[in-house]
Amino acid sequence: MDFQNDQGSDGGDEFFAAVDDVSAGGQRLPYLEEGQYVLNIDKILFLITRPPKRNPMYIVEFTILESSNESRPVGMQCSWSTKLNIDMGPINMKRFVGAALGYASVQEIDASVDSKLCRYTTTDAQPFTGVQVHCQCRNIITQGEKKPFTEHRYSPMAGYSWNDLNPPTPEELAAAGQVA
Repeated sequence: MDFQNDQGSDGGDEFFAAVDDVSAGGQRLPYLEEGQYVLNIDKILFLITRPPKRNPMYIVEFTILESSNESRPVGMQCSWSTKLNIDMGPINMKRFVGAALGYASVQEIDASVDSKLCRYTTTDAQPFTGVQVHCQCRNIITQGEKKPFTEHRYSPMAGYSWNDLNPPTPEELAAAGQVA
């Protein structure tokens, strides 16, 4: 069978081409559960979920380096996400980016973390890959909907600072489609 040269039927090449960019084992990573963690950032993504909701999502994938929760052991990959179209979404993203940069205070985070930097974290440059953060997760009941929710509180690693991460240059921001 000469499948390499057979073009198939009526097109659809763009849909079949997607097979080249995925793994058959691909799946969503589990979320963190209640506990304390040291996490290594593997990847940060921005995506819009499928219709009908079409939520803009900021997603961070981690490898667990230290864990107080036996069901989330060292070496396990997990993720965290926040919806950017709800009131706490941008706040949660800004707090996470600030912690990854080594900032502990609200004042430091507000002075340094802006939309350009948050967007840059999701580009192909992946500037936070390899950065470590602390995370404390606790289970709460949401105020509005009275639903169970796992709250994530990120904090910087001791001794880590912005200088340990090469901040994006104006040229890199421009190449990523951002105004410098």
